Amino acid sequence: MEFLNYILDKVEPIKNAADLLILILMGFCSVHSVKDSREKAAKKVAAIVAVGLIGIFVVNYVFNNVKKTEDVTASSNLTVDTVIVPNVVGMNTYEAEQVLAISGLYVKNKTEEQSTFVSKQTLTPNQEVNRGTEIELTNSLEQIEIPEWTVQDYFHKLMMDNTGALRIEEVADFIYWSKGMITVRGIDLNKEKNPDQVSTERDYIPKGMCFAQLDFSGVDISNMGMEIYYEYRDDTVDRGFPFRTENNSAMIAVPAGVYLIRAVSDEATWSKDVYIDSSAEYTIQLEKDDQ
Repeated sequence: MEFLNYILDKVEPIKNAADLLILILMGFCSVHSVKDSREKAAKKVAAIVAVGLIGIFVVNYVFNNVKKTEDVTASSNLTVDTVIVPNVVGMNTYEAEQVLAISGLYVKNKTEEQSTFVSKQTLTPNQEVNRGTEIELTNSLEQIEIPEWTVQDYFHKLMMDNTGALRIEEVADFIYWSKGMITVRGIDLNKEKNPDQVSTERDYIPKGMCFAQLDFSGVDISNMGMEIYYEYRDDTVDRGFPFRTENNSAMIAVPAGVYLIRAVSDEATWSKDVYIDSSAEYTIQLEKDDQ
């Protein structure tokens, strides 16, 4: 039983399969020098036991390493921020730039051109890329194909697909986009560092925004100036952003939070607080302010 005892004494400090195999070969060499027939029989038994030990060790080794790989992959999938490249070929250039802004891509050659159409894009549609990846568009005067998307359709796709939202306190900026904008705007909410609340441009929309369709009732807002303000917990508001409406509705992207919506006409103003906490449709009953 010299070989078996040798293996059992040495198995514990072994850390990988390679060490174990080397140890077994050394054991066989030591047993080979033994002349006694009983030792030879023990050698056979020990070899069977060794094979069993190897099997158990290898299975355990593989299982643990596969599990670690799966855990690392799952963890990476939670942290990596990627987006799917939309196909904007055939779209009006101005609308294509809006779609790309809310998709999370950086349009390197923005033009705001409304009389041309996208004929080529540098990123292949439907591939997965990191948020903020640069894309360039080639434009032409002729529409070479029927576009896959409109701004409204793509916005509603994001509204349906988007899960989870960052609160405005987590983002620390009032980040804002509405239909008609080819850039995303942001205001630093830290009053002490930025008392003038100057808005800045962002190259693309960050992860975690709420894609919200606002449907207004109670008043016709078609000829009114519309603004949205972030409402602080002390009920104060700072500089807001104007937004466009069509058929008494609007499409905006903002972090989750409480906002003041205000409609202004020559005769009066209407307003309403609204809590936007997810990507969804919101019906807002505007109320006339006291004069």
